[in-house]
Amino acid sequence: SGNVIDTETGSLFVDNQPPEIALFNVNQASSPGKVRFNFNVKDSACALSSCSGKCSGISRIELSDANSNYHDTVTLNTGSCAASKVFEASSSQFSEGSHVILARAFDRLDQMSAAASAAFQLDKSAHLINLNTFRVVDETNADFGFFGPNPVAVIIKVGIKDSNLDKSSVFADLNELNSNTNLGDVQA
Repeated sequence: SGNVIDTETGSLFVDNQPPEIALFNVNQASSPGKVRFNFNVKDSACALSSCSGKCSGISRIELSDANSNYHDTVTLNTGSCAASKVFEASSSQFSEGSHVILARAFDRLDQMSAAASAAFQLDKSAHLINLNTFRVVDETNADFGFFGPNPVAVIIKVGIKDSNLDKSSVFADLNELNSNTNLGDVQA
């Protein structure tokens, strides 16, 4: 028959294990109008220590919400055995209320991980501004009902109520006072 010129030995790893979602969470307060998904995924060819660092790689993450029609795919397509990703989606895709997002990871052999879940509450209702609480007061907190010809420092007060109100995010645009002819020399 033939002559053997050279031989080599090697190891063959069979990836028979699906990836694992090590971390998954949702943050809807990350930026206005956005819902941010954070996840870490790892993959291994097998459970033995000799498989450490060996895998087929991570293909994608599929996200879905049972309370809405939301479904999205985050493509990773990496040969790496670990991947971290931050993914943002528009909050307009979700209705107001509670949501449970399911995440499933797929390796490059299309093996699917167990589902990981994260819950969040979306509040799309506007803050309640009670117009009856709008007041212009002086330094002593006395109502300032009239304006004379001399400049006077005043304080504008208004009551705003919301169960999730972040006081550091509240601001007022009082430029409209500048153009109000009934107020004379008002400067905002």
